[in-house]
Parts: sequence; C-alpha cells; structure tokens
Amino acid sequence: MSAVFGETAGSPFIDGGDGTVEDLRSGHVWQQTVPYSYAPYCTGRYYPILSPDGDACSWQDAQRYCSELALAGGGWRLPSKEELQSIVDDERDEPAIDLTAFPDAQPDVFWSSSSVDGSPELAWYVFFSHGSANFSAPRSTFRVRCVR
Repeated sequence: MSAVFGETAGSPFIDGGDGTVEDLRSGHVWQQTVPYSYAPYCTGRYYPILSPDGDACSWQDAQRYCSELALAGGGWRLPSKEELQSIVDDERDEPAIDLTAFPDAQPDVFWSSSSVDGSPELAWYVFFSHGSANFSAPRSTFRVRCVR
C-alpha cells in the first residue's frame, strides 16, 4: 500500500511501502532509508560531524552497491548530481531533505554518479546538511542513496 506524504502540504513524494519513495515530479524512485552498513560492497568508515558513524563507499564502490542493490526488485543506480539535488529541500536544514519521505535521514555527504567536466578524476557529491554540492577524489568515502 502506498501513501502520499503531507498531502495538505503538497508533498511530491509517495511511499512505495517496500522501502522506496517515488518522486512525482521526476518519476524517479528512491531508496528510502540509507543502511548503516553497505557491506560487502563498501566498508570505508564515515565519521561525519553531524550524524552517527557508519560505513561509506568510494565512488566506484557506490556505483557497484547501487547496481547490485536488490531492494524492491532491483534496477538501481547511483543518481546524477542533478537527480540527487532534486530531492534537496531548500526549506530545511540539517538535513535538507523531507524527513517524512526519508525517515532517519542525516545531514551526510552522498555520492552522485557525475564526474567533473574536464576533470574525470573528480566526482560530484551533495552535502545534505544544507544541500550544497562539491567534488572530491573518487577514493574518498561518502554515503550512498540509490535511484531508479
């Protein structure tokens, strides 16, 4: 059974009831909850200032984790920078995301699939503390939220 979040507030998200959330604006389906551990795909440690520690992934491992995620029938991938920024809620801070649609979300840094134009050795991430984007070396370890 699916549920629309915040109907009176005009929320664009529908709970798929299977660990997924659909964004009605884009039609994308998102992994609703980020796991504490991405093992066996990623075992890097992540020690953010604002949220509990847990596993994190290099850029390559993040792509593999999403492509092999079996949640709700599979078909997942690492989102582009633009896709990831599309779920940033500019009305919220720490985290800058709809907490009704994405419960337990933390103000963490999440990998995108986008590399930096002219610098393929760098990849974009989105920091969900305030929704800003920046880039880092692919060996850095950050959190992952998959899309399909």
